[in-house]
Amino acid sequence: MKWIPFIAAVGGVSTPVKWTVFIAAVALAYPTGLWLRGRPLFRMYVWTLVGFLPFYSRLDIALLSFAGRPGDTWGLEVAMLDWLAVALLLAERARSRPVPYRFALGLYLVVALVSMTQADWPLGAFGYVWKLGRMYLIYFVICRAGTDRRVPSITGSGCPAPPGRLSIKIHLGSSSTSW
Repeated sequence: MKWIPFIAAVGGVSTPVKWTVFIAAVALAYPTGLWLRGRPLFRMYVWTLVGFLPFYSRLDIALLSFAGRPGDTWGLEVAMLDWLAVALLLAERARSRPVPYRFALGLYLVVALVSMTQADWPLGAFGYVWKLGRMYLIYFVICRAGTDRRVPSITGSGCPAPPGRLSIKIHLGSSSTSW
């Protein structure tokens, strides 16, 4: 393959298997989203996975890996969580409510993109922008689904407090206590 020496020259490591899995996942995201659109019960199961996967071991691949370099960015990674987010985005009907903090998020993204031009290693800086884009995707999908009353109850099941607060539920017979 002609692109493997190019990837090695810019400082990343990749294999054709990773790209095959990535292309297959991208190709399956749209049909999966359409399939989930007509099946709200399965969509709730996927939302349960979205709530579970961040706490489970990493199910991701690095399309370009530069894990040997210092920093918090290990490459251009794509995770199962990203694929589920894209499928859920395609499964949800368009909402009229805008995403909160979109100006601040957009401004920060522009600053990160501009800072790539000043970086000693632009591919590493692009890895951060890639990670930021993944975070924005999940944020957008969660904000968009937040108008659906079933989603917060599924993702926060067993949690009497709103997401983001420390909550411990102790069952004592029929009563429960939360902090």
